[in-house]
Order: sequence, then structure tokens, then C-alpha cells
Amino acid sequence: MPDQHLPPPSWPTGSSPGDGNGARPDAGSDGSASASPPPLAPPPPPISSADPWSVPGAEPPPPRAPGGWAPPPTPQRSGRRAWVAVLAIVLVIGVAGAAVGLLAAGDDEVTAGSSEAASAPATTDGDGATTAPSTPRSTETGGLSGDEADAHRELFETIDESERTMLALNDDIAALTAEATDEELGAFRDQAGERADQLQDIHDHLLAIDDADSTAVAAIRDDYADHLQAWIDWSEALAGDPSLLDRPDAAAPYFQAINFTAEGFTSAVANNLDRSRVPDDVLDLADRIIDRGFGSEDSGTEI
Repeated sequence: MPDQHLPPPSWPTGSSPGDGNGARPDAGSDGSASASPPPLAPPPPPISSADPWSVPGAEPPPPRAPGGWAPPPTPQRSGRRAWVAVLAIVLVIGVAGAAVGLLAAGDDEVTAGSSEAASAPATTDGDGATTAPSTPRSTETGGLSGDEADAHRELFETIDESERTMLALNDDIAALTAEATDEELGAFRDQAGERADQLQDIHDHLLAIDDADSTAVAAIRDDYADHLQAWIDWSEALAGDPSLLDRPDAAAPYFQAINFTAEGFTSAVANNLDRSRVPDDVLDLADRIIDRGFGSEDSGTEI
């Protein structure tokens, strides 16, 4: 802002200070000019009622610049703005509390899921060993109805349990040597009898599976039940006479029944399992069963 220069005061005739004759106060006795007196500052403008500095209790205004100019007063914060600030703080605290609550709820869900998995009952494998709890059963249906998907899933889970028990019996047979003592032969008989009982329980469960009016489930179940029965017959025969292992001619009928029914089962799976509609987890389990137990003539549950 430029400097404020005030004009020299004007003295009307008869009103200026002097000697009473109307002479200018800067004139000498001979009328010559002398040094001018310093200019007087104009009086400050009156305070109007609209001036914010005139409000009772307000702080005194800052010093005014020459010429009567003063900076604009600092506006006072209204009560409404104060309430808005308080409300914003409350909202921030509320949002933070909600976020903490959601995180805590997520932790509770994870903990609950872990507890459920830990509390699931352990299962016994075919060889009698205790295995870790299985993962929760899938609820996918693929292109099937819910009941059909559940029927397919229960069918192949039961078949998988049966195959593991058969493989365990094969391990028992492999562990028996030609020089086995009477005590070892007695233990083998007991073990073969236990396998036969386990397979019979699985057979009963297999036939009780609700096929949900699915012709695929019914066909695969019935053909596998024949294969499972052939293994029950074989394990019961071993429990009665372990010497069958050294008499191929006597054991041949059991081998033929097992291998014949195995081919029937694999054909039933190939002809009835709709791979485009079955849920992925069921399809994967079915493929693992075929690869593990029926992959070749000298492996798995074929003899």
C-alpha cells in the first residue's frame, strides 16, 4: 500500500490561530513566510454500532494505520461451526470403533473355524492307523441337483474307504513271510478277520446310500458292491486258512472274482459318470480311486 500523505490543514478566515488580525500563523511581522507548523492528524472516525470491535467484551482493535485505514476484523467462530467440529470427531471415533469391531469379528470367525476343524473326530485308516480329520465336505453341485451331487460324493467317499481297507490287507499279506511262525500266522488270521469285518461294514453302508434317483449312482454302487463282496470272501478265506497264499489253484477262484468285478466297476464308472456335470471334487476322487486301485493288473485292489 502506498504511504498515506495528508494534505496541509486549511484555515478559514477568522478561525485560524494567530494574532487576531486574520494573519496566517506562518507569516512574520513583515508578512514573510516562516516555517509551517506540523500538520495535525485528523480525528479518528466515530465508532459505529456495526463495528465488530464495538461489541461489549471484544478484544481491543489493532492500531489503525495513518489515514484511518484498519485491517478487517478477524471473524469470530460461530457456535454452529464448533458443533460441526465436535460431530466430526464423534463420527471419526465411531468409524474407528466399527472397524475394530469388524476385525475382532473376523478373528472370532477364524478361531471358530479352527476350533471346528480341531474338534472333528479323527478317522481310522484301512491299516488301523489314526488319520487327521478330513477337510469339510464340499457343497458344490456342478451341473447336478444338490441331492444328486451329495449322492455321488457319498458314493465315492465310501468306495475310497473300502479301497484303503483292501490295500491294507494287501500290506498284511506282503508282510507275511514263508518262514512265519505259528504265532505270526495266528496274528495274521486275526488281522484278516478284522479286515473282513471292516469291509462288511462298508458294504452295508454302501448299499444303504440313497441314490437320489440317479441311475449313475445306482449303477456304479451296484457294480462296486460286487467287487467289495469278492474281497470280503477273500479276506474271510484267509482268516480261515492262510495257506491259501501258497496254493495258487485253491486261491484262483477268489482272484478271478476280484478281477472280474474290478473290470465291471471301472466300466460302470466310465459309462455312467457324467464328467461334464459332476462336481470337481467328486471327479478328482473318482480319478484317484481308479488310478490307485485299478491302474494295472499287478497293483491296487486287482490281484
